[in-house]
Parts: sequence; C-alpha cells; structure tokens
Amino acid sequence: MTPPEKQSVVASWAVALLVSAVFTGIVQEAHAIDAASAGESTERTARKARLVELIDKAVTDCTPGALRSLASDPSLRARNLGPEVPPKTIKLNNEEYPIGELSVGNQAMLVISLLVDAMGNPRFVHVDRQITNSTSTNGFASRTILMFRSGTYSPGLQGGLPVAAWRRYAVTYAIPMGQSGSIFDEGKIKLDLKKARAGEESSQIMISYLDSIAPAQIKLNEVERRHYLAVAAVSGERSALLRVAQLLGLPGCKAPEEAETFIRLHAMSGESDLELFQATRLLQRPEPETNPDISPMLHGAAHANDSFVQLWAAGILATTPIATLRDPMAALEIAQSMDVKGDPDAGEMVAAAMAANGRYPDAVREETAAIKAAKKLHWIDSLMQQRLAQYSAGKPWIGYLCDCDQLVPGGGL
Repeated sequence: MTPPEKQSVVASWAVALLVSAVFTGIVQEAHAIDAASAGESTERTARKARLVELIDKAVTDCTPGALRSLASDPSLRARNLGPEVPPKTIKLNNEEYPIGELSVGNQAMLVISLLVDAMGNPRFVHVDRQITNSTSTNGFASRTILMFRSGTYSPGLQGGLPVAAWRRYAVTYAIPMGQSGSIFDEGKIKLDLKKARAGEESSQIMISYLDSIAPAQIKLNEVERRHYLAVAAVSGERSALLRVAQLLGLPGCKAPEEAETFIRLHAMSGESDLELFQATRLLQRPEPETNPDISPMLHGAAHANDSFVQLWAAGILATTPIATLRDPMAALEIAQSMDVKGDPDAGEMVAAAMAANGRYPDAVREETAAIKAAKKLHWIDSLMQQRLAQYSAGKPWIGYLCDCDQLVPGGGL
C-alpha cells in the first residue's frame, strides 16, 4: 500500500465520507478558557488581542519564507516534516481495526509522527493528537503505533544519498455510515464554525484543533486557519502552542522577538512537548552550551507524562555530545521508570542511560534486547550493533540515538 503524505490510512473495508468528534480534553480546556476570559480585565483582553494579531502575522509572514527555503534547498526538504517530503514507498502491515474498538462501534482519527531513518527504519513513532467518538477508547493509539512501526519505508534523499526525515500521517478508523453514527457531525461543525466566525473563543480553539487533524472536513480558508491557530495558542491550548512553535521554527522564518519570548515563556512554564521542541531547537544553534534554558527544559520534558517526550529528552540527557548538558543519573532515573517491552527505541534509551552511568553489562543486556525487538520488526540494525559494540568495549555512546541531522523531534508543518 502506498498512500500519499497526509492521506488517511483507512481500514480496508471501512470508509466514511463525513465523520462528529468527542475530544473531551480540548473541549474542557476551551470552555475553561472561555470561563476565564469572561472575567478578564479590559487591559488583559487588549493585550491578548494584540498578541493574537502578532502571532497571526508572524505565522503568515514565516510560512511563505519557510516554504521558499524548503523549495530551494534539497537538504531542508529531506529533513523537514510535512507534505513537502512525500515518502517514496510505503507499505503498512497489520492494517486492521482494533477488535475491542470495533465491537463497541468506536471510531477515531489520529495524527502520527515518526522519524524514517537513513536505513528506512520507522523510529520514534508516536501519536501527535487524536479525536474519537467516545471517551472510553484505548486501542487506537497502540494499534496505530504498531502498524507504522511494522511498516517498510524508503528514506529521504539528499544529493542522491539517504538521510533521516520526520514524517507525519493522518490515520482514520471509520465504520460505514449507519452502523453506529460517525466521528464528525456536519451540523455541529457548521454550528461551531458559525460561532467561531462570530468570535467565540472556545469554538475557534476547537475548530483549530479539528482542522489540524481533518482539514478536508473543516474546510477553513488560510486566513481563518492562521487566526484560529493564533487565538488557540495565545489562549494556552497545548497543541496550538506547539504548532505555532513549529511554524515559527521553520527554516527561513525570522519570528519577531515578542513572539519568540511568548513561546519561550510557555515552554519554561512546564508544557512538556513544547519544552522538548524548544530545547532541541536551541541545541542546534551556535554555542548551545552557553544557553541557560536548555538544561531545565530537557529535565522538565524528561519528567513528562508523554512517553515519547520522556524518551527523547532522556536520550539526549544520556548521549548529547555537549558534556555540560549530559545528566546520566537523571537519564537513568527516567529509563528505569519506563515500560520498554517490545519497543526498540525505548530499549536503546535504557541501554544508553545504563552505559552513561558506567553500567556496561546492563547496557549490553538492554541493547541486545532492543536489537531482538528491532529484528522482529524487520529493522536494519547496523547502528544498533555499533552501539552494542561500544557498550561491550566498556564505553558510553555519545552522539544521540538517531542518525538525524535535524534533532528537533517532529519539527515542521
């Protein structure tokens, strides 16, 4: 199977053209923001409006410049995430509806991100965001991660040579109309759009989130898309903050200082995925060892509830070439708290943390188990074997756990 980038992957027998969603966390967050906004002072309301205008303009100004950079520089295209870097070939195995979800009529749409390394291995597969028609679903994320982790991929190319590249896909699990309702309700979407266009903040936040997953169903124009994203970010909605940071961090973008400060302050306030994104962006700038923000953001991200964020941050703390930013003990603490069974990426992080603390026999054991898990997924394990040899020789691994030049996890459109 060879789907184009961002095209939905649908269970083979199930297609729904229009699908209505319950995404409780975002809904509750949006209504809480509405309630807080009702008590805001006129001065604070004016400041928010000014910041929305600033973020909206920054995103508007940055996107064309970023896209021009991507179009003119093949190395950026190879490493960036988004529709500008369609995979050459994709074959998804184990494509099936989770039985437990199908039996009760649950449906979902998810956005998946992964790093396809230079050998074509699908590394660090994780769910960016999702919507479902029920709050009781629990099988879609694990099934989809396994599906992508088990796939075969062609790496990105730079100058004819393979390179690692971040990619994103939309995934839909839908039951034929009439069996158990649908994910999206056309009437509710129209009502929410009407409220959003009338200026209701909570509706703008919800519409922005839905649009980030299913733009074909929401049908926003570009002006609305940017404005609602800015409103959601300024209001503090987590996924919108990260999306704005990703857009302002694209190559070719020179965001205004106030917008950068806004993102930085939110990252430093404990938004774990934003902490990780900002920390890795700073790591790739000149003289990162002099930046006082990187270490606290990495440590904050390493204690996140999100296992992907934890994994990536702890891996950096264990292996970064910047000695002043390494923290082997913190990396090991996180490693020992994670469930790594069957996950070669997590297993490699545990092994690296063990080695960073001088526990080489344990590192050899964990890396060997990670290689065994990778072989079951038919990954090419040559880099993993290099790490195993390093640990067997009583040496730590220095230099990150991916072969990617773009360290930013999932950075892009």
